[in-house]
Amino acid sequence: MSCRNGRDRNVHFLLLSARTFVPGSGDGAERWLQNRSEHSIADILASREDGTVPFAAHPKEKVPFLQRLLLSRDGWSDRDLQLHGLSGVQFANGFLNSGFWAGKESWVKLLLSGRRVFALAGNDSHGNFNRFRQVGMPFLKIREMDHQLFGKMRTGVIIEGKATEEAILRAFRSGSMIVSDGPVARISVLEQSGRKIEMGGTARGKSQKLFLEVHSTAEFGELARLNVIVGDIGATGEKPIHEAEGNLGLNLTRDITLEVSKPSYLRLEVFTTPSSPTDKNPHWCFTNPIWIEP
Repeated sequence: MSCRNGRDRNVHFLLLSARTFVPGSGDGAERWLQNRSEHSIADILASREDGTVPFAAHPKEKVPFLQRLLLSRDGWSDRDLQLHGLSGVQFANGFLNSGFWAGKESWVKLLLSGRRVFALAGNDSHGNFNRFRQVGMPFLKIREMDHQLFGKMRTGVIIEGKATEEAILRAFRSGSMIVSDGPVARISVLEQSGRKIEMGGTARGKSQKLFLEVHSTAEFGELARLNVIVGDIGATGEKPIHEAEGNLGLNLTRDITLEVSKPSYLRLEVFTTPSSPTDKNPHWCFTNPIWIEP
């Protein structure tokens, strides 16, 4: 949906599981020079239905000049992303561009500040399935491109039992999910008590055992780089605690023993070789964090 950010300009918002229609017509180009959407981000977060899972849609995508001028479109500011009640950010939006990396950086800043927010993937398809088509200049020009294709970027959820709507939404709420354009990665932590903690959960204790499981296919290329990353809450940046590079094959599992002294989180990033037979590009997967309370 379309709504107003803190600068009173139009941004896009995902309201997963919403059962009530929330209007947002500010950037629909149906009423020229009437570009103010009906609701603000803060309004929606304050009044949303129980069970709704709100994510910022492509928060740091660069907005073209004409869309800024004619439709009053904008991006999400850091202040917008700090609003209470936001579940996370959908910064994976069809292809790896500056908006992807800027959105990921904003997500990491939120994590380091202590916010428990999650990463989500999508394609911003708006009806683009096997081809991206968009009005370039109203009534004069149509653009088409090979990115933001339906299914190009994916959110993988870890659920118990059947893949019902509620089970999938529960994974969105808890952060038990990954974002990827091909390979699959999973992390879990085994506490000293024997309790297993999945992504989105909290492990307690200074000594932890971390389990990694990563899979790719010939379509997406062999595994080439793996980074286990820790973020200490309140720090200015993340740091790697386990790295692997080279020809790692299509499947990889590892156990790592950790000693953690500060409240922090762990997450995993994986990249494949840039020689996949489909597009000659590297492919990637990021997990959502597991938090550690020593």
